[in-house]
Amino acid sequence: MQNTGLEGYRRLLIADCGCDRATAYTMNNKLVRKGDLLFCTWLDNNFISHITVVDTRKLSIIVDKPIAQGLDNHCGTTLEIDTQGSIHAITGGHHSPMQYSVWRMENTSLVCMDHQFLWHGTYPSMICSSDGKLHLAYRLEADHWEIRLGSKKPQGDWHSRGAVIRSSISGYQFFTNTIAQCPTKPGDLYLGFAYYLKGRAKHRKYLPALLEIHENDEYITLETDTLKALSTPFCFAELDEGNFKEKGPAHISYRQHILSNLSINKTGQVAVVIHDTSRGSAMIGIRHSNKTINWISLNLKKLCELEDSIIGPSSALHLADTGQMTICIQIHPTSEVPIMGNPNSQLLILVLDASGNPISHEFMTAEKPNIAWLPSIERHHFSQNPAILYTEGINLGGFDNNINRTITNHVWLYL
Repeated sequence: MQNTGLEGYRRLLIADCGCDRATAYTMNNKLVRKGDLLFCTWLDNNFISHITVVDTRKLSIIVDKPIAQGLDNHCGTTLEIDTQGSIHAITGGHHSPMQYSVWRMENTSLVCMDHQFLWHGTYPSMICSSDGKLHLAYRLEADHWEIRLGSKKPQGDWHSRGAVIRSSISGYQFFTNTIAQCPTKPGDLYLGFAYYLKGRAKHRKYLPALLEIHENDEYITLETDTLKALSTPFCFAELDEGNFKEKGPAHISYRQHILSNLSINKTGQVAVVIHDTSRGSAMIGIRHSNKTINWISLNLKKLCELEDSIIGPSSALHLADTGQMTICIQIHPTSEVPIMGNPNSQLLILVLDASGNPISHEFMTAEKPNIAWLPSIERHHFSQNPAILYTEGINLGGFDNNINRTITNHVWLYL
């Protein structure tokens, strides 16, 4: 345990054997709390997902439990707690089946109550509504890639609702996604994601989207080419990729829009961070009520007084019922435009009031300076200081380096 320099926060080393993307990705909720216990999930350098249970009073680890073997560094786990206090975990498959498990604490042991394989899927995002029903969003790799939904009633089986979004373009779509719910209408879901329109060598158009999915509405699959008129406006122009040349599929780069986790509080306020990775910038989009379509968009560089820095694509957001927002963003004090990990990155905590006015901003202390990224922030605990989990260590890159066991990174908890 160490002091962090941030008011109200202490720091605990969760693991020293994390993979290069130990706390990826944004859509995975990695922190849930039950009383004085905080459950954290992370991915080790053998691509085994763990749940680590922390005593929040003593800031000490009670137990660490390996829960699922993944294929590579994309196989992070998402956690959720149900209305009965059980911990639900879904581990991403990345071109293989996802794994679902249920856990309970018995004294100082974490006991598995159920384990099963689900459908093929990547980037799982899961929430539990007030009626105890679990909702899942995930990416499916097919000829035309899709975002699919699934659900599970208490004591019931998982049920696939099928594709809610299908790419109009054959082949790769990044399709990271984030799912949230309307607190006053447990069956109504909000799905945030980013996608690109047709185009190959250059001038591909990238757009962020937010869809409201009502439980009793007729269920349809939307093609990405039809989304422009249906998507919620974030006050963001189309992103023109231009002439960037990078390793990867011929029709894709990561110079695009990437969203943080989507957050909705009990008043109906909605907030999300939208990254423009082609320019190394980001904005916070705020909608004060689900009864209005009007959004406020604020430039995070200006709010943090960091005009000469670059904002990386890695961020996490906590929205309290008061409207106060705590945002953890990745900062690069360099002109280099980042894609994912950057060896010169730091994490900054920015606190805004309900209208988006800055309250404070401060850099997080790093054991090894300038290699902190992939933050995950506690979403359900509405205290002044939500817990933050992050990876400290280099990114080996994707594609050919998704399976690489030569690096071990640290996983840190701020609490």
